[in-house]
Amino acid sequence: MHYYTVTDKLQQVLNSAERVAMNTRKYNRNLHHATRHDLNWLDVTDHILLYEISTTIYCCLHGTALDYLSEL
Repeated sequence: MHYYTVTDKLQQVLNSAERVAMNTRKYNRNLHHATRHDLNWLDVTDHILLYEISTTIYCCLHGTALDYLSEL
């Protein structure tokens, strides 16, 4: 299974949860805006990016990252 198909399926689940939480229909125009601002939810790809950045920073702070990253 490719990376994009997995994230697409996860995003569909997140979108369904958003519709339930916001009590909206599937093709509501303001769903994405409401999700970002009212619920403070991120897209799946944003969660992955945030996790990767956080992991890199953690490794840098604890000396387990590559030397050139730890020096920064």
